[in-house]
Amino acid sequence: MREVVGISCAQVGLSALDELQVDALVLMPFKDEHPLKGAAGFCDWRLNGRVSSLFLSDWYQAQARDVLMMDTCGRIGSKWVFLFGQGRRNIRRMLETLKKADIRSMALELPGIDPGPLSAPEAVAAFLDEAREIYRGSKITLLAPYPRFTEFVHQVAADFDDVEI
Repeated sequence: MREVVGISCAQVGLSALDELQVDALVLMPFKDEHPLKGAAGFCDWRLNGRVSSLFLSDWYQAQARDVLMMDTCGRIGSKWVFLFGQGRRNIRRMLETLKKADIRSMALELPGIDPGPLSAPEAVAAFLDEAREIYRGSKITLLAPYPRFTEFVHQVAADFDDVEI
């Protein structure tokens, strides 16, 4: 029996973070992104500014190789938060790191996706291509930055035999 990557979508927001049932929430903030936006901003809100304080103190700089793992103290629906610095997008390194950490389910918002039909399908296809190679047998929730994003995920996933929505 072939293993597939299970993909689902949830609209970005506080209720989505509260209802997560995954091992880890993966955030990919950019160094100059202040205040934090999207899933990172909502997570920061739920964690009483812990993520922002890491940035402001320069303890975490969000450079390309920076990875930080922290607990959520039960304040959202995942046990762990992983911060991956975004010098440039490196989905493969992120997925390999999470696999080594034995994270079997996760929720994440793909970084840098503008509302519109051009960038989202391309970014989703690139992510699914890496995920199905590295993360077979797992569950991934993509946090949707806008309503039509879920539609794009369904369209793109239909092209992959080993991705299940």
